Amino acid sequence: MDAASKEVTVSQDVMCPTSPVGNQDVTVQCAVTQGVAEIQAANLALKRQLQWMTRQQQVLTKEAKRLHSKRHINKLVHKTIEEQYSPAQVNHILKPNDSFVWNYSKDDITAVLVLKAISTKAFNFIRSRKPVVIPCRTRLAQNIKDFSCAPGI
Repeated sequence: MDAASKEVTVSQDVMCPTSPVGNQDVTVQCAVTQGVAEIQAANLALKRQLQWMTRQQQVLTKEAKRLHSKRHINKLVHKTIEEQYSPAQVNHILKPNDSFVWNYSKDDITAVLVLKAISTKAFNFIRSRKPVVIPCRTRLAQNIKDFSCAPGI
């Protein structure tokens, strides 16, 4: 085994002749040298390909973790729901245990004012059951002060 490894080492130092000299050993050593060089080149190419695939796997794993994260899922739900509901309703749907909601829109306040004007019992029922988040009486009173309408019908 040592002799074979010495021959390969020696054969790497020998330049392969372009035409056969007549010495069979030189031709065999040149073929072995070319075979080793091809194997080393293929090995190097495979190492580079493995490094690239490892980097790609890391990137894809990181992306998969981001997509499965709670934060990303909440963003998707928020984006989907906000097309149909007001910001206060969206926050109430995503965080039902939060007791305070601050970002009521003018439409929310106007709808609640109309509901309260039609029926105080309905207003109190919805406030107590909380199927839909609506502002409290003091918040409505504060917004009535700043409420303005265009003249006319």
